[in-house]
Amino acid sequence: MQITTKLSSFLLPFFLISCGDNTTTSPIRDVSSIDINESNISLYSTDANISYKAIIHYNDTTIADGTKNITWSSSDPSILFTETGMISPLQNGGNSTLQIEYASKLSHTSLVHIKSLQSLTYVNETDINISKIGDPQTLTVKGNFENNESNVSLANNITWSGDENITISEQNASSVTFTIDKKVTSIFLKASLFLNSANQVDFNKTFY
Repeated sequence: MQITTKLSSFLLPFFLISCGDNTTTSPIRDVSSIDINESNISLYSTDANISYKAIIHYNDTTIADGTKNITWSSSDPSILFTETGMISPLQNGGNSTLQIEYASKLSHTSLVHIKSLQSLTYVNETDINISKIGDPQTLTVKGNFENNESNVSLANNITWSGDENITISEQNASSVTFTIDKKVTSIFLKASLFLNSANQVDFNKTFY
């Protein structure tokens, strides 16, 4: 028993030295910066939710998707809505700053420009027949935006309404299906951008 104890005492320093020689410490990754995958963002006033990514840059040159771990905000919430990487326009044109923030220490901003809808092109207006009573008819439109951008497909933010002579059965941002209820000399349709808000803009069309 005494021999075993002495042998253990003799070998212990060598064991500790050996363990110390083979031990390494993993470097701790620190966040060096954050940014958005686009610096200058443009969207149409009729866009639906558009997704962007927040990129985390570490001091060891690696990167990661930090979209869900970062706080998103807009400099003007009346113009631009944002939440966890998604942005949506809230008015017909204008600029806002999209900001992301990490751990209240690092931040990054991107300018967002909303392209304003100037007018609508009624793609198949010659197909609309006001003498056609009781049968569904569909009107299709495209948007004409600032800087002479024409015939752009519309995705969101437009609501259709009409006069008392028609009944609307289906609608989306780029088309409306309706039925003419009785014999008339004209019908009236209205496409409202941002319905029931301070930013509402109406585009009216009368068919004869």
